[in-house]
Amino acid sequence: MTKKRLVTPDDYAWPHGITVSATPVRRIHTRARRRNTALVYSTLPLGMREVESSVEERFARVAQLDPGVSRLRSQPSWLRVAQDGRIRRRAPDFAVMYDGRAELHEVKQDAECWDPEVASELLAVRTEVERHAHWRYSVSRESALLAEPLASNTDLLWRHLRPEHQLDYELRLRVAEVVSQDVVPARVVLERVRRRGRGIAWQDLLSLIAGRLIDFDVAVPLNIDSLLWNRFSGPARARTLPFGTVESAIAVPPPTRLVRPFLSVPLRGVRL
Repeated sequence: MTKKRLVTPDDYAWPHGITVSATPVRRIHTRARRRNTALVYSTLPLGMREVESSVEERFARVAQLDPGVSRLRSQPSWLRVAQDGRIRRRAPDFAVMYDGRAELHEVKQDAECWDPEVASELLAVRTEVERHAHWRYSVSRESALLAEPLASNTDLLWRHLRPEHQLDYELRLRVAEVVSQDVVPARVVLERVRRRGRGIAWQDLLSLIAGRLIDFDVAVPLNIDSLLWNRFSGPARARTLPFGTVESAIAVPPPTRLVRPFLSVPLRGVRL
């Protein structure tokens, strides 16, 4: 007898057509010796997310720091995909709710996407996902997740990520009062908060940014001179979680031609 799955309030947050499970639909061996698996802290909602590779771990960290992401699930669904004349079961790596729109993400290494069998699978999964309204399918390559300044900003903020209840509430109010008035450099934010009788360190400000309470320009490296704002004083923060089409992921780059340097070798019988 098949055990009936309990319906949770989170089930109603996802669009119809694709069932998203709060727990991975297949077993993930987080202690496998031959696989770089890990558990990643997440507040979307609070808990740990299982990942099966360093690329998936990087994706989960980037998603955690993007204000547009409200929900994150790993190995969320089984999809019945028509591929090569057969019906196969596929489990995407992640389900993400981004700005109220549901997305399924596959995370791959670059060379893996160029394998013809993998490319055929990605195209088949994309076809199945696009049959359902309000769902999108993305393939995030490792090179996109490790591109600068995304990689360095993610590493910097992740080191200072703390649960929201551990952030000083009074400090949050003082910083919000400063950044709500105008777009100001981080150095100025620190100075203005100190003038109001409250000490603040650069690390505290990074924790507020990592907690998605303060926005910054994600197109440049984050430092003490970066411009900061919030939703009341500045523009909407650009998306940092990569979204790649299947066509761009499976496109094989043209081979690079090896140019041999010209060697000046004197020829016999020829006077220069």
